[in-house]
This record gives sequence, C-alpha cells and structure tokens, in this order.
Amino acid sequence: MTTGKNNIHLSILIPSIPERFKKATTLYNRLLKLSEGMNVEVIMLTDNRIITIGEKQNHLLSMVNGKYFIILHDDDEI
Repeated sequence: MTTGKNNIHLSILIPSIPERFKKATTLYNRLLKLSEGMNVEVIMLTDNRIITIGEKQNHLLSMVNGKYFIILHDDDEI
C-alpha cells in the first residue's frame, strides 16, 4: 500500500462478481457522486469467481493510492 500518492486520503474498494454487476455499479456511481471534490478514490474489481474474495481484496489493496482504505462489498448499503 502506498501512503497518500497524489494527496488521496481515502481509497474505497469494491470487490464484485458479474452476477451482482448492476448492484455494484450502482454503489460505485453513488460513491463517486458522494466523494466528488474530495481526496477520495473509488476502485471496483469484478471477476468471474476465478479468484477468492481474499485474493480479490489483496489485488484491490495493491492498487490503492490513499492513506486509508475501506472495503465495501457490492451488496453493502451506504
């Protein structure tokens, strides 16, 4: 994990699968709108169940630029 590259304070990570793509996209778009103008990045990773949820989360963690991160699952409510 990096430490605040590009002044990003928070990275929001969303692991997903194709069957829940519509729900995940809705969450992703809502988070983008809520974080507009803030030092926040939203990253979503969708795969076809080839990798485990833990591996998917590790892949997401390798992509973060924020000082802090949170993992929201595609079926989480905000």
